[in-house]
Amino acid sequence: SPDRYAYVEKHMKKQGISAGLKHPQYGPWLEYYTSVDAEKYKTIFDEIINRYGKDVSDEKKRRIKKIIIRASQYDYSCLEMGWNKTAWL
Repeated sequence: SPDRYAYVEKHMKKQGISAGLKHPQYGPWLEYYTSVDAEKYKTIFDEIINRYGKDVSDEKKRRIKKIIIRASQYDYSCLEMGWNKTAWL
């Protein structure tokens, strides 16, 4: 999710970790998630989610939460594979 990417990028800058930020492929990608445009789109996305989510049943919220957790696990696995230079299999 954009929030996670922005968090990672900000953390890397704060810790002085610049190798990933200088990478020709990943640097611009990470930089984007702390840009003004990304913040603007995140705000719009949050407004849409809040508007449509306010009338969702508790059961549906639980299902959505499980989906988000699973998506986050896949996202983490993808980033970890890049870090460890491993394949999906």
